[in-house]
Order: sequence, then C-alpha cells, then structure tokens
Amino acid sequence: MYVNFLEKSLLKIVWEKGLLKIVWEKGLLKIVWEKGLLKIVWEKGLLKIVWEKGLLKMGSSSYKMGNYL
Repeated sequence: MYVNFLEKSLLKIVWEKGLLKIVWEKGLLKIVWEKGLLKIVWEKGLLKIVWEKGLLKMGSSSYKMGNYL
C-alpha cells in the first residue's frame, strides 16, 4: 500500500509488508523514518544525522561522531 498526500506533496507514507516508512523531502533536506530508524540528510551540506535505538550518529565530509544519549 502506498499513500502520497496531494499527489505532488513533499510527504510520502509507505506501508509495505508490515513496515512503515515516512519520507519528507523539501529542497535538499530529506527526513526518513523507517523501522524505528530516523535519518535526516542535508545533501548539499553533506550532513547526515541518524538516530537508531538511542544512538545518535552525525557525519559530514570533514568529521564523524557518535554519541549515546
């Protein structure tokens, strides 16, 4: 099952095989939530933020860091 709000909307919700995936895109910013994993990607700025099971990871072209919260 695939649900897309307002046809050309920035928000997409996909429910497939018992898994929920939410994707929101605007310009260069992309936010994805899938199976308890949150990803925030800023494509041009080369910044990637990943949240998974209490672990926050941030990475860019110049540095990477991980931090348990």
